[in-house]
Amino acid sequence: MLQRINFYKEMKYEDTKRNNFNCKKIFFRNRKNFPDFRKKRGIRYSFQLIIRMIIASIVNGIIELNKMKDFISSPSMVKYLEDLDYKGKCPKIGCLRIVISHIPKDLLLKLNNEIKVIKEQVNEEKAIENNIIKKSVKENKGCFIKKNKSSNILLNLENKLNEISKIKDKEINFFNKRVIAFDGKAMRSGHLHCEKALMYLNGIFCDTGIPFIQELVDKKTNEIPVFRKGTKLLDLSGYLCTLDALHTQKETAEYICEEKKGHYLFTVKNNQKCLLKMIKNEDLNNSKYDSETVEKGHGRIETRRIFVKESSLDVREKFPHAQQVFLIERISEHMSGGKIIKTTQEYCYCITSLSKEQASASELLKYNRDHWAIENKLHYVLDVTFNEDKCRCYKAEMVSALSILRKVAIHIYRANNITNIASGIRKINYS
Repeated sequence: MLQRINFYKEMKYEDTKRNNFNCKKIFFRNRKNFPDFRKKRGIRYSFQLIIRMIIASIVNGIIELNKMKDFISSPSMVKYLEDLDYKGKCPKIGCLRIVISHIPKDLLLKLNNEIKVIKEQVNEEKAIENNIIKKSVKENKGCFIKKNKSSNILLNLENKLNEISKIKDKEINFFNKRVIAFDGKAMRSGHLHCEKALMYLNGIFCDTGIPFIQELVDKKTNEIPVFRKGTKLLDLSGYLCTLDALHTQKETAEYICEEKKGHYLFTVKNNQKCLLKMIKNEDLNNSKYDSETVEKGHGRIETRRIFVKESSLDVREKFPHAQQVFLIERISEHMSGGKIIKTTQEYCYCITSLSKEQASASELLKYNRDHWAIENKLHYVLDVTFNEDKCRCYKAEMVSALSILRKVAIHIYRANNITNIASGIRKINYS
């Protein structure tokens, strides 16, 4: 049990080999992230301390309030609290319940923004150090570049290229090769005393698997307006947003490209019948495929082929900022005893604002595949590892707050390069 707490204490955000940041120093000691809502009269426990206890228990895979209370009152946790100069009693279930229900909704955004600020500070410190080194070398050995005609010509060429690139960036949105996926998820635990299960829109960085947004979808609406509301404070410039067919809307495309200066990749289905008909008329699968991937696993061989074409004038008039349309063919060969017993074939039509220069056929195939990260890196982990659907809380405030805390725990594991979270929790429990 003592090693559990030590694991939590030693967890660090690794930015570079040289700079390691303790998660408590970065985030949990900042009172702006966790404003105390309680009245001053009758306070027994530090608000920041209760938050640390809750985060520590969730990192250790403990989600139910009864188990959380037992974990906090355990001898090893008491010893950990003594190290923090706290010698009082451990909080009861009622106190934990009240604090959890008042956790801020924008907690994930604050966590990501705080780490970004620290990374920027580190980069600034490195730049200052590099400038000091350069100045000392110049003083001792002279300038790095000799002032001759050739160097002046090169500098002029570089300035011209920079000016051209700035003009291009204004015309075409810059793409930084990073993909973020958005998808909705139903909270079955909130279905016990409600007419309908609570729905949330989640966002995740596909390369790192770190969640960064959670927005409640109201009963009277759907995910389309919630996406715009949830991403108002986000800087999506240079990012590729992958969304399912529900979000294949003109307003969403204009919002991502014009207002947020990002890019989109949508699947096209029957909710956009005219657009789907136009893409089918392009006869994408008549020509040879542009790229192919073959994967073997889970008792089947999956072959994915992509057929890409630049969008026609009709498609561009119909759908804003459309640069390319493509068809993905999926062939699944189900194996048993080394023999193929069943073969299935599926087709998926997609549209994107990325031009031919920004994304090749193989990259588009990868970006479309990356959208699955939100299912196996977030939704699967929440349902299976953290047993989110089995949680007995039914109040909307508690359900959303606990979901945010689970995502914070995922963030802590992934920031420490622990990709298999179930394995990480087992190592803590069995060590």
